Amino acid sequence: MDQLVCSNGQNTVNNTTYNALVTEIYDSVTRPEGFAPFVERVCKQLGCLSGDMAAINMGTGEYVGGWQYGHQQEDIKIHIEKGFIHQDPLIQTAFKSPIGHFIKLRDTISWDDYIKLDIYKEWGSRFDLFDATGTILSSEGNIVTGIFFQRNRDQQLFSSEDLELLNALVPHLHRAISLYLRLLEHDISNRPLKEALNLIKSPTILFDRRGIVTFANSAANEFAAARNWLNFKEQLLEIRSSELKTNFSQMLSKTVICSFTEEGYSGGVIHADINGDKVAFCLQPMNASNDSETHGGALLFIHQQNQTIDESKIRMIEELFHLTPAEAQVSLLLSQGMSIKSITEFTDRKSDTIRTQLKSAFAKTGVNSQSQLVSLILTSPVFLT
Repeated sequence: MDQLVCSNGQNTVNNTTYNALVTEIYDSVTRPEGFAPFVERVCKQLGCLSGDMAAINMGTGEYVGGWQYGHQQEDIKIHIEKGFIHQDPLIQTAFKSPIGHFIKLRDTISWDDYIKLDIYKEWGSRFDLFDATGTILSSEGNIVTGIFFQRNRDQQLFSSEDLELLNALVPHLHRAISLYLRLLEHDISNRPLKEALNLIKSPTILFDRRGIVTFANSAANEFAAARNWLNFKEQLLEIRSSELKTNFSQMLSKTVICSFTEEGYSGGVIHADINGDKVAFCLQPMNASNDSETHGGALLFIHQQNQTIDESKIRMIEELFHLTPAEAQVSLLLSQGMSIKSITEFTDRKSDTIRTQLKSAFAKTGVNSQSQLVSLILTSPVFLT
């Protein structure tokens, strides 16, 4: 069988496998799913439990976005919520090591010491993590792109041959990432897209598949300039509210990951009150069609919340979604951040009546939950024009 000669002179990398993975890398540049199929193929080729090609904010140690295979959403949520990037010995060693050289977890810490860490007890033990390998591929200011693969006990440790194959792919990954970013810049610089987003009344921010801010409309820049708790810094949305920041990071990562991995996922809404400034953050996945060169990502719409009734909005909701006046009113108040209890007190109706009206609104709009209804209302012409 053909072998690829590696830098150490040993013929250990299977040439057929190598060529197939190189092809997958360059296909990732233009396919809508980005590098997700490549990560999946490596996992299947090397018998890995899971893999991640992720953008990480080195300044805060936060996972921003990217592509993954094999992880459950709950695993990702725990890793983000607990801030395990700070505790992960493999990631921390990769940060300090030369770019593009794969490192094994077992070479960074003894297994006996690793299983004593919270990252193993609360995260790794969930899927019987037994070994991992990874490296940093590129760096743009505080944002680094890293790639990591994990194995469980049934899959044994990563071998030197595994690392030789992965290291042989690194130059191609560097080129592919560079090409991907250039194509992405071309897509985002598309003038009609910018003009369309600037026509939206609400502050609107576009994130790419890595979770990086690629465009903010005029309303978003004005909104951030008027507040000391929101800022754009090095292509990141900086939120100076710990609770909102954590919730937003979790939802953003889920949204960009689910752009192509969870059919039917429609994003979510976070309501927050920061020093009396009541806002709703509405995230929507930006799914691209199969024939598009756009790589997906997320759109964020920011809405200031009111605890009053705008009759014109009620009429628009009625007409758009064919709701009764009462159903439209309840839908609007829910979208403005009110709970069922608050709506009951505000409208002087029974909670059972409110729930019946919401259930009817669900059926007429084709949604299945309060969050989906809110997301639908907030991203409709009722609020965006």
